[in-house]
Amino acid sequence: MKYGVGIDESKGKSTVAIISNIEEVIKKYFKIKHDINGLKLLEEKIKDFPKEKLKIVMEKTGTYHLPILGYL
Repeated sequence: MKYGVGIDESKGKSTVAIISNIEEVIKKYFKIKHDINGLKLLEEKIKDFPKEKLKIVMEKTGTYHLPILGYL
């Protein structure tokens, strides 16, 4: 099975959801702040998924995506 992490960024925070390739909701949406605690929370939520089966999708919103991109 493959997994997708969708991240909707805004200034200082993001909304994240994780689904499978068969449209099963793995983790219902949750919010993170763009600080070290929020980024660690995101890492914690995705760390158990096999990297070769995980796709992370972010919209390019000016510079709002940069904290997440830099951390991951």
